[in-house]
Amino acid sequence: MRDAKRQRANHGVTRFVVLFFIVGIVGMTSADDFEWLKREVPTVSIPHGARTVDVNTVQALRSAVSDAQDGDVIRVADGTYELDSFLGLYGKRNVMLIGASGDPEKVVLKGRSWDVVDHQDDILRIGDSESITVAHLTFAECHAYGIKVEAEKFPRDIHIFNCRFFNIATRAIKGSTSQTGVAVGGSIRFCRSE
Repeated sequence: MRDAKRQRANHGVTRFVVLFFIVGIVGMTSADDFEWLKREVPTVSIPHGARTVDVNTVQALRSAVSDAQDGDVIRVADGTYELDSFLGLYGKRNVMLIGASGDPEKVVLKGRSWDVVDHQDDILRIGDSESITVAHLTFAECHAYGIKVEAEKFPRDIHIFNCRFFNIATRAIKGSTSQTGVAVGGSIRFCRSE
């Protein structure tokens, strides 16, 4: 009995010492110690001669995404775009969906909130597409996924660059799976989730 009490007491002391050590280390750091977090994020390059489609409303955004032609650059103007269902990039090649200003804080694609749970709940779905770049956008306020890359629809070379994910309840980026499909290539760079 005494040994059990002594072990609990020692365990409590150990936790206190570890916590004290962590607080001490954090307390001794300054903003300069985290300079490596403040990195320059380049903007994506728009291919020379690409057709650009500038959008500034939800309706224009939906049309540009669904009607995108091979090689299109869809540039989304600063603002908040409240979506009542997901945007779908299907059967597209060499399409870029980017925030026009290059600052993801200024272009927000907003879902239907954490409280709405149904099959329309994602913000952007990508499948059966190749060489897609999504950049400089914030994906916010949805219950399921900010971006869902549907492997069962064989996407290739999907690149997500400098995107912000805010208040996404399940996953910022979801790569679905299937026994027959697979996503090939691609990257996720300079993104953050809050």
